[in-house]
Amino acid sequence: AAGAARVRHARDLAARVGELMLRCGAGAPQVVGSVAAVAASAGVDVIEVDITLQSLLVQASSSSGRPHTLLRVVRRTRHDYARLAAVHELVEGLADGTIDSRDADRRLREFKRTPRRFSVVAVSVASAVLASSVAVMIGASLAAAVITVLVVLVVTGVNRVHSGFDLPEFYGNAINALVATVLAGLAYAVATLVGSPLGEQDFAFIVAGGIVAMLPGRTMAAAIEDVLFGFPLTGAGRLLSVLVALMGLIIGIGAGPKVMLWITTVLATQFVSP
Repeated sequence: AAGAARVRHARDLAARVGELMLRCGAGAPQVVGSVAAVAASAGVDVIEVDITLQSLLVQASSSSGRPHTLLRVVRRTRHDYARLAAVHELVEGLADGTIDSRDADRRLREFKRTPRRFSVVAVSVASAVLASSVAVMIGASLAAAVITVLVVLVVTGVNRVHSGFDLPEFYGNAINALVATVLAGLAYAVATLVGSPLGEQDFAFIVAGGIVAMLPGRTMAAAIEDVLFGFPLTGAGRLLSVLVALMGLIIGIGAGPKVMLWITTVLATQFVSP
């Protein structure tokens, strides 16, 4: 009974670590290695781990041969590198013996309660500056760079609004890309009316910079990593998620010029859409 209790405790602790890592956006190889390390530190050397993108299955056997299985499901992931780094430090402490399992339980609870290191506003501003920098790198003017920052900030606000309705990522990306494209077109129209130097290329650069803030780059990297390290099912799931997200962006961008042309047609203006 004592051996079974120890195995269950090791299984539960390892599964909680793996679940938190998946929730923070870790790749399958890191999750499997950490789960095995946590179980070994608790005295369980033989453990089976299976990951299928959103689920984590952990199975350990007691000395009598009785299997102890636990399934954890992660329905929503959000990249949190500070929390992920803290979990890695926890696993290293368990592996070298500087942290015991009781202290690990307490730290895991603290990790879940601890707010994100950077506020939503700080992350939004950083994403906007990144998008603006990319626009400048591909040839945008100073005015276009400033407009890119404003466009990304507005799109971030729109994203927060429709996120409250739990829309699938595909529709959310389509809405964000549509808003970014229309806002870039609006900026181009206003600049043309007031005679400011904002050309058709700047319109394209603003759209391109805004898209950078929406690209699922980390998910793509994790997908390739999973495939390379022998997790084809998880990698294929991530790749499909990336393709669907990109398709939403493409549809949103394609709809943007259609909306702008429709507006100019309805208003019967002399303005020529970019």
